[in-house]
Amino acid sequence: MSLQLAEQFEANEQYEDAYREYKKEFDQNPEDLGLMERLGHLSLILEKPEEAAWYYHEILKRDVANPLAYEQLISIYENTDKYKYYIYRGNKNSLEGKLEFAVNDFKKALIKFKLFDEVVAKKIGNCIFFIKGKVQSLLSKLPPKVPEENKEQEPKINIQKEYSKNVYNKNQLQFQNNQSKFVLLQ
Repeated sequence: MSLQLAEQFEANEQYEDAYREYKKEFDQNPEDLGLMERLGHLSLILEKPEEAAWYYHEILKRDVANPLAYEQLISIYENTDKYKYYIYRGNKNSLEGKLEFAVNDFKKALIKFKLFDEVVAKKIGNCIFFIKGKVQSLLSKLPPKVPEENKEQEPKINIQKEYSKNVYNKNQLQFQNNQSKFVLLQ
């Protein structure tokens, strides 16, 4: 009953009443992400940015990949707290796969917080790109995914170990999953 009443108040632009009713419902269901989102939204409408930030932060505690919460927190902190602004923007960019933008945002956050100067922040960014490159390099060496129609044909994985170069010269070891054995190819 309280939720329907809150929705009606919100539809009629009676935001104080809607907030009060949603709050009652939230006290009964403190894990409901939908209620947190609505309370955060109404807090922004009622010009209570600290409360809105609290609700959106609670959403992120439960759902770290929630883009709406990141967008709202970025909006809240854009003109008030540049450190939090860049941290949330960096997190959002990293979730979207925009790693270069994320690194720049994290560097800006560190500089704004005066933890590091620009030289140290650049070194941190370089380390992040180095790690990203290593991960991408490892992922590129994984065997291709087997198409659904050819599932009975297992892919062959070629393994060439550095320590075996002197022993086998140009020979290559090959592993077949369906036979579970190594085969030395000439």
